[in-house]
Amino acid sequence: MPTIETVLGPIDDAALGFTLSHEHVLVAMGEDNHHYPWLFDWERTRANTVRELSEAKAGGVDTIIDLTTPDLGRDVEFVRDVASDSGVNIVAATGIWRDVPRSFWERGIDRIADIFVREIETGIGGTGIKAPPARSSAPAAPSAPTSGPRQ
Repeated sequence: MPTIETVLGPIDDAALGFTLSHEHVLVAMGEDNHHYPWLFDWERTRANTVRELSEAKAGGVDTIIDLTTPDLGRDVEFVRDVASDSGVNIVAATGIWRDVPRSFWERGIDRIADIFVREIETGIGGTGIKAPPARSSAPAAPSAPTSGPRQ
């Protein structure tokens, strides 16, 4: 049976159940949550997040896909802990959204892709928490309109 990577490790795809496909467990301003942790009440944030996820679970949500990117303060260890306490499967994504890191500005596309592939194959940061392989759900670009002969 196929498996899906979650922040708690791989699960059978049949265990996904009802899934919300675009969620954010925790959003912070950039990486402030990593660099200035004393500015955040982590115990209260954790308790509120576990409560909200537990309520979602009781309401029938089994899995969420967390699309929080580094520029939104991605913290997969926090997400792992609240997933464990709430019983909700959480899938962490790889990628970048709006604020492309300065370190990417001078990297070629292959070096940037290597970062995302590493997060899929090895894990995010040093956590071992793997993002699943991504698949775009964006529609194909519309083709140019065609028209008949000019009259």
